[in-house]
Amino acid sequence: MAHTSVNLDEAFERGVAATRTERESVELLLQADAARTDCSSWSLLPFRNFALRRGSVRCGSALTQLLAKQPELTGKGPDLNLRVIIPASLLQARDAERDLKEQREGLKEGLFIAVAPPPTTSGPALTDLLAWKWVLANTPELANDRYAREEVIRQAMRAERTFRDRLAGLDNLELPIAAPMTWFSAAGEHLLKPGRTLLAFLGEQCDRIYNRPLESLTNLLIEGLRAVRQWQRAPNLQKR
Repeated sequence: MAHTSVNLDEAFERGVAATRTERESVELLLQADAARTDCSSWSLLPFRNFALRRGSVRCGSALTQLLAKQPELTGKGPDLNLRVIIPASLLQARDAERDLKEQREGLKEGLFIAVAPPPTTSGPALTDLLAWKWVLANTPELANDRYAREEVIRQAMRAERTFRDRLAGLDNLELPIAAPMTWFSAAGEHLLKPGRTLLAFLGEQCDRIYNRPLESLTNLLIEGLRAVRQWQRAPNLQKR
């Protein structure tokens, strides 16, 4: 740790104590702003034929509550609902997958649920991140020591990078980083790798659910260029 007028080691310990929680690490993970898991993390999903569809992706730990109150497609909200269950242990993960196997036929149309591996390493990384953020927000001495403040910012950024790495792509399923997960739906069970494989599958499901051809972005661009060319070739009516 860099030498400054502020004892950053002591400040960090105060931050750890202030952000300490009796909750399980998975609950802390879900409630943290940095985790981006309590809101839609995909606004637009590139489905088949280059069309854009909106998917709602949320994470949670309570499968029972999710099954009791399932999201439905209304035509006004997202086109698909994706839910990722984050268990606190391997035992909870096995129980969740067993329950999904038994109850998947009762899942609502457009609802896809996966069970992620327990966050055994991301919990401590998140603890460090929250502690450094607390230090930055609750240490007034930093205002008089530019070097100490810069060091705290560096430590917070390093902690966030470590936390993202420990999440192993769970916070961004558009990228092929996370391990393959089994997605349960009324249509069946599918082991899919995040990224292109998952998006292609969701595109097929979107086509199946809505049962209508999706407009191709390429075709729209071609039609737009054709219209511009026709306009350019047309006589200028203002000169007549």
